[in-house]
Amino acid sequence: MKKDNAPNNTTVYMPIFMCIGISVGMAIGAPFGNIPIGMCIGVGLGTCIGGIIDHKNRKKSQDNSSDDKSEE
Repeated sequence: MKKDNAPNNTTVYMPIFMCIGISVGMAIGAPFGNIPIGMCIGVGLGTCIGGIIDHKNRKKSQDNSSDDKSEE
């Protein structure tokens, strides 16, 4: 199987966690009558969590690609 040598710059988890954050923020904000504030908090948390996970995956893939290049 041929490996792709292109850098992995895609963000996968950030948009997913942003959507989850919006949903959770609406669910928490609705009973209190503050849906916009709940959505803002949810998007903020989702962006942070998704960014952290994407950064870890990007760092791991860069380490694996540098190991593959050193073996060649």
